[in-house]
Amino acid sequence: MNKNIFYQVFFSVFIALCLSACGGEGFDLNDIQSSIENIQNSNLSDSSPNSSDLYDLILNPIPEPEPISNLPPTPEAPQQQPIVSAEQKYLTQEDVLHNAKRGAEQLNIMCQRMTQSGVKNRVTQAFCSAVTPDINSIRDLQLALGLNVDENGRNRSTQFTLTGHSSSLVMKFTNAINPRAIIFSSINSSRNNGLVAMGFVRGEQFAEIIAGHFDPDNPNDPRTNELEFYLLNFEQTCNSSPEHCSMGHLLSDAVERNWTSWSMYHEEDLKNTVLDCRQCHQPNGTGTAKAMLMQELVNPWNHFFRANRDGGRALLDDYAKAHDASEPYAGIAGNRIRNSDPEDLEDLIRAFGFNQIPNVAVGTFNSRRIENEIVSATPAQPASNAVSGTSATWQQLYERNVRGETIQVPYHDVKITNSSELDAMATTYRAYMQGSITDMPDIRDIFKESDLRNMGFKVQAGLDGRGILIQACTQCHNDTLDQTISRANFSVNIDRMSVSELKIAQQRIQMPEDHLLVMPPSRFRVLDANERQRLVNYLETIIQQKSLQ
Repeated sequence: MNKNIFYQVFFSVFIALCLSACGGEGFDLNDIQSSIENIQNSNLSDSSPNSSDLYDLILNPIPEPEPISNLPPTPEAPQQQPIVSAEQKYLTQEDVLHNAKRGAEQLNIMCQRMTQSGVKNRVTQAFCSAVTPDINSIRDLQLALGLNVDENGRNRSTQFTLTGHSSSLVMKFTNAINPRAIIFSSINSSRNNGLVAMGFVRGEQFAEIIAGHFDPDNPNDPRTNELEFYLLNFEQTCNSSPEHCSMGHLLSDAVERNWTSWSMYHEEDLKNTVLDCRQCHQPNGTGTAKAMLMQELVNPWNHFFRANRDGGRALLDDYAKAHDASEPYAGIAGNRIRNSDPEDLEDLIRAFGFNQIPNVAVGTFNSRRIENEIVSATPAQPASNAVSGTSATWQQLYERNVRGETIQVPYHDVKITNSSELDAMATTYRAYMQGSITDMPDIRDIFKESDLRNMGFKVQAGLDGRGILIQACTQCHNDTLDQTISRANFSVNIDRMSVSELKIAQQRIQMPEDHLLVMPPSRFRVLDANERQRLVNYLETIIQQKSLQ
């Protein structure tokens, strides 16, 4: 095959695959399948050595999962079309924005969209004005949004809280020594200047932003407080180095400063990617109300840092094992971390009525009842999670998630970590910050392994193929969400899917777990080899049934 022709075919197939379930609009999955087959049938013997990396991206097969036993008889799925190389040369989950516009070009696109839509909020005021702000750090970003975490006193306009567990985009990257910070405008500031909130966790080169519509020239605007969601993606010097960014670059305070570039994305830019905001914040579908979320809305606010609650103190104590009081985190001075107050976030959410929107994940987690049940069964909780707790209230909520009725449910215990691994990583982190060692391991990977399913990182044990599909896929692939994007080509409503679409899904389920296109995305859940095969076999049953119709 001529190299230039191959490039054209490759990029058409690859972009279409990228966007078929989490990419762009207007791609037909039948065309994707046909393009893959065309490439496989082509003669590549005349390819140049410089093309090998591109060919490897799609022509070498994925290792077949180990077969599983003791399942009900189902039709075996055929061997899947080769997609990636044995050398693992493919885009990964970290490359989700690889094909997006960047910098000033992207900002111009976003601001034009905001202007045409009449959106006015703190983001548009800061980033769509005549002078673009100079953003080189997390503090610069906060100040551009009108957030100043250095304020003191009861009437401060900026408030914050930190959490040691999350069910958000960063659920697998958040723990007590690498917490997620949520920084937000107070109720008064939100009413007088517009609501704004920012979420940030180290290890990810982005900050999530929520802004409420606010037009100072039209205080009676009926759109006031309507939410828009944004993501600011930044780069560091290490992004351009051959070694790329190390854990030290991403998980220490280095990630919060000396940014070399940034790009701002609106929810519309992200709607067909794994970074989509609307799947959780607008669960009732296009045109319905969007909400700020806080599942643990009520006292004692499980998983949030708070110095006068047992669970909050336990998390703060774990945090202090790794971090000195002199070390800032997410732009917050180290000596103020203990001022984290989830009640302020609860008050903001209630004040703007987000807890009144049907079907949103606000207040669904009954913190007090669940913690009482946990402590009653395991009195050492929440300070020690050596013995995992049990809660009938939580179990009922989790079963709803298994049935596809809710988004991911927070874990029942306050702590999600293995205590010995946390202690070891905390010591290592301190050694790195003190200069005693030069390499930092991934301090995020300290979850209590035996409870990963209850944390939502894996599906419930023992599910059949249909059950796996429902729990793993419903949140993103249901008929209530935006049906105009290509992600909607795959649905848990299997009856409306074509055979070619089902075959594409089989391929993507069997991709390596860090692949950009793997289903489900490893950012949310990982299926083991048995679960993958079980799901693939279930889809094969449907394929054969449809083929007979």
